[in-house]
Amino acid sequence: MRPGAQAGRAPVILVAVDTTNADDPRQPVLQRAAAQVLSLSAEFRLICVSVIRAGPGATGESDAASASGIHLDHLARLRRWVEPLELPPRRLSMHVIESPRPERALVEFARRNHVDLIVLGAPSPTQHTLAWWRSVASSVTANARCSVYVVRIPMPDWESETESGNPAADPEGGGG
Repeated sequence: MRPGAQAGRAPVILVAVDTTNADDPRQPVLQRAAAQVLSLSAEFRLICVSVIRAGPGATGESDAASASGIHLDHLARLRRWVEPLELPPRRLSMHVIESPRPERALVEFARRNHVDLIVLGAPSPTQHTLAWWRSVASSVTANARCSVYVVRIPMPDWESETESGNPAADPEGGGG
């Protein structure tokens, strides 16, 4: 944990969960990473945070479409995400933040809540439409005052070498 952690205070781990894309293949990988970090000490506290775009005004066509309905829906999604971790309530809190800039919201929330470690998913090197340099993960990593654990879906070695342009690893590229 960070050197400035207060003595006698349980370290705080923040996990950024994308509740808008529950089927994202990074979700189980992120859960495993969170479980591994939490297994290091029974004192660690977990804050699960989801950042969503600001919804409609205070009213909507139905309760589910209202701003509070959308907020509650994402909070329920966070609850489902964290259930497999089986944490006691004293070690867990969940928050849904509305913001057009998730990276700024996460960094500011972490600062205000004295977070010791941020855990979040990053795009795979093969996701060319979401380059690392413009991802939420890169911005949080660059601007957070605490350590950041960036989680990716593991790729088989041959896939990563082939896609990186290494002809020696390309079975059809004749690199050898």
